[in-house]
Amino acid sequence: ASRVSEWSLAKLLTAPALMQRKPSAALGCVEDKRVYFVHSFRALETEKNSEWVLSTTDYGGEFVSSIQKGQ
Repeated sequence: ASRVSEWSLAKLLTAPALMQRKPSAALGCVEDKRVYFVHSFRALETEKNSEWVLSTTDYGGEFVSSIQKGQ
């Protein structure tokens, strides 16, 4: 069996926080803004997608964690 260091385990179990960019009812149910990601890919903010970025998360680097088009 492989061994996971204490630091790695703590990092896996610590839910990163969303940094909300603009008001939205879509994130109203996330009370403390801590979430768990079940995928291993990420989207980066670009000039083309920046107006859709609803929140970002810093977890080994900042990435787009939610998007919303319109209100």
